[in-house]
Amino acid sequence: MKDIQNTAYGVSGFWLKAMCANNHVSSAIHEKDRPILGYLQDITLDQHNDGYGFDLVFHFEKNSYFKETELKKSFIMCKQNVIEKCIGTPITWMPGCDVTKTKKKKGKGKKKTMVTVKCESFFNFFETVETEQKPKKPADDDDEEEGDEEAEQMDEDFDLGTTF
Repeated sequence: MKDIQNTAYGVSGFWLKAMCANNHVSSAIHEKDRPILGYLQDITLDQHNDGYGFDLVFHFEKNSYFKETELKKSFIMCKQNVIEKCIGTPITWMPGCDVTKTKKKKGKGKKKTMVTVKCESFFNFFETVETEQKPKKPADDDDEEEGDEEAEQMDEDFDLGTTF
């Protein structure tokens, strides 16, 4: 008991364990995210004065994965449960440590090249997502699908954010 009382940061790995114990949150955490989330010290909530929005601030101890010690996700809402946009902190990854992207070979034969593609990671939560409010064009189905993807991503981020 004295060991816990004498540590500056409380229970070691508490937030990683708490996040993994929640079914909704643990489904967003991948194996490669776990060592990074081990540096998570606290999560705080800041309610916005205007509207119904809020900020989630993830406080990390200094680590070898990214430069920031705070990652923030802001949910901008003028009406209750209606998300206008989600603003995340851009993460400055150390070389070779970005768990949100992976390199894949693309092409055939001798024309193969390495390309960087997005992959699943808890840290995709910190991306900024907003839907475009454009007048609807009847023949433009591609923009509508893209808007649907953005709206779906905002809903998923909001569900995850309200779970915290």
